[in-house]
Amino acid sequence: MGEPDAEGEVSVSGILGFVPILFWLLMTVGIEQLFGATLGNYAVNLKPVSINGNGHKPSFGQSLKRHLLDPIDMFFFGIVGIVSINKSEKSQRLGDLWGETVVIDSREGDFEIKNHTEKIAISKSTSIIELFKQSFFSQVTFGISVLLIVYGYLSEFIPIHFFWESKSIGWIILLVGIIGIIAKGMTIRKNENRSTIPNKIGIGFICFTFFVQLILIIIIPRTDAYEVSKTYIQQNENIISEIGEIKSFGLIPTGSISKQTDSNGTTGSASINLIIKGEKAYKKVTVIVFKDYETLWEVYELK
Repeated sequence: MGEPDAEGEVSVSGILGFVPILFWLLMTVGIEQLFGATLGNYAVNLKPVSINGNGHKPSFGQSLKRHLLDPIDMFFFGIVGIVSINKSEKSQRLGDLWGETVVIDSREGDFEIKNHTEKIAISKSTSIIELFKQSFFSQVTFGISVLLIVYGYLSEFIPIHFFWESKSIGWIILLVGIIGIIAKGMTIRKNENRSTIPNKIGIGFICFTFFVQLILIIIIPRTDAYEVSKTYIQQNENIISEIGEIKSFGLIPTGSISKQTDSNGTTGSASINLIIKGEKAYKKVTVIVFKDYETLWEVYELK
């Protein structure tokens, strides 16, 4: 989707630019309006209700408000949302405060407003935080992943020239921890003879994402585009003068590769992200490579 520009980068314009926004609206506001809860909330027995509607499903406007603040609530592992939930009287994240909603246990529906003071009784037995507390596996994996990811960012910022791959490994471990939380919720639902389909969908989606990334990690180092990128970097005098003699490359290359074959031959393009480990310093680069019908892979740009 989109067309490459003169620098090899792909951009979208016009109606295509709205596709990600429409998809986000469908997966959050749309599903919440149709089924009363997003797939994530449904998987752990939670649902949002309107404070001003005596426990009824949020209106479209309320759903839109609560999800417009998702990026802020989820910032840095959801720390903003967690603090807001723990500090607010009704255990609301910022999106709930703006949308005048509250998340409750969908099994008990224990929501009430007394004497117009909007005092709320909420069962938290299956909230995400409680499920996290009950899963030692998720606590360990979350702790390890946070340490690795934070170290990854700090090592690049300070910089510390050691183990820059920690950030990628940390994100993988975090996904494993999320699977643990969803699996814990699935066990609870199974014991209550409730449908576990949302939990299975969530685990399946994460496993699929993990599988695709694993395939790319395995395939990219075995491609001609990767070898051409490495050779170009090893012979680049500017990089050598900046970081010293190149000792090795990062363990986990990432990026994307596409190839098209027709009657005229094969064309392709690739964007490969590499960690270069030099004698004096480390450096992260993105190599843009192209292949035309009658040529081999060639480096177009180094970022």
